Amino acid sequence: TEIAAAADETVIIVPKAQVTAITTKGYVISDDKTAVYVPVAPGTLAIGDVISFKGDKGSEAGLPAVTTVDNLTKLSNSAVTYPTPVDINSTIDTYAPTTREYVTALGLLKGNSISVGAYDSSKQFVVDATKAISINVLDAPDAFKLASLNGHIVVIEGYFAGVAKPVLNVMASKITDKGAFKTIYFADDFSWMRPYIDEYNALNPTSPIG
Repeated sequence: TEIAAAADETVIIVPKAQVTAITTKGYVISDDKTAVYVPVAPGTLAIGDVISFKGDKGSEAGLPAVTTVDNLTKLSNSAVTYPTPVDINSTIDTYAPTTREYVTALGLLKGNSISVGAYDSSKQFVVDATKAISINVLDAPDAFKLASLNGHIVVIEGYFAGVAKPVLNVMASKITDKGAFKTIYFADDFSWMRPYIDEYNALNPTSPIG
């Protein structure tokens, strides 16, 4: 909480903070009240690690951040107690807090993008086509296995990480699979054709195919 309130370039000493989310490029720390992003490679840090460190206060995506870290020490590890998330399904187009709020949304995952929606009266999921903004799952680590959830309905929980229209960035702490959007009987990305395409293009450089 004191980090978030400090001016940029303030030198800080943090005797105790807990890691509450991990991305490929950094991690979120919290004191149970306020979350702050640390855009520094997480290394061996894991969710639940309690750490101490020195560093510098800065900003990232217009939100408070710790921009440099020194003398980091792992003190312990314990289960994380997350705050009640703010449901942004209906407000996503106008949602723009000034802190890293803990949020949740229901939607259809394609790649690392989530289009929000809801279940209709017949319990079929429907994407809300009126929403101009989708959720970008920001720098998600491999542990979330997003590729295996492609085309699934998911519930995401995580930290708001700024808006870059047409997306709202969220650093995920949890993704819950609610099942495939539709029954998929056959799926193929035809990547197995790449060697044949490459060979054809090598022989026909003036008229390559994609």
